[in-house]
Amino acid sequence: NGDDWSLVNATSNTLTFNNDISGSSVAQITLTPHATVASSTTAIAGNTTVGGTLGVTGVLSPTTHVDMPDNANVKLGTGDDLKLYHDGTNSFIANSTGALKIIAVTVGHTTSEVTFGDNVTVTGNLTVAGTTTTVNSTTVSIADPIFELGSSSSDDNLDRGISMKYNSSGAKTAFMGFDDSDGKFVLIPDATDTNSVFTG
Repeated sequence: NGDDWSLVNATSNTLTFNNDISGSSVAQITLTPHATVASSTTAIAGNTTVGGTLGVTGVLSPTTHVDMPDNANVKLGTGDDLKLYHDGTNSFIANSTGALKIIAVTVGHTTSEVTFGDNVTVTGNLTVAGTTTTVNSTTVSIADPIFELGSSSSDDNLDRGISMKYNSSGAKTAFMGFDDSDGKFVLIPDATDTNSVFTG
């Protein structure tokens, strides 16, 4: 009559729960046994709602994605030590035990900006491949006794040294360093910088 259920046991021992609400018999639940419970399968047509806790002892393998609402957590670890969630505005990774270690990762892309809201410690080498490095610090402390500037791969005819900005009845630049044009160290209190060549 359009809403009957039928239970079908196929020759391959597949057990199927069919319903004909659509006008023809459609498999709603299909149980396929195998030699072990772990290799047996259960196929459910359509959406499934679980009101309690769903325990999975094997591998959970979605074919598209896991859809969760705002503030719903993905909890990892025996003590739920790592949590991932989105609060509707921002996304969070909350780690409560040990260190959060991210291995071989690229942060951002060519047009994005990345902000660190707290202290950052780099235990390895730091390589900056951009053209400008801006440091807005009150004090910069460098333990290395040698500060290396420039490159000796070719003669670029550029000066080497430190450019200092200050204001004395207007914005000024002082330069202290090596003048490439005459091969001497110079100190210029009011210098003009022309593409890393200082005069004054």
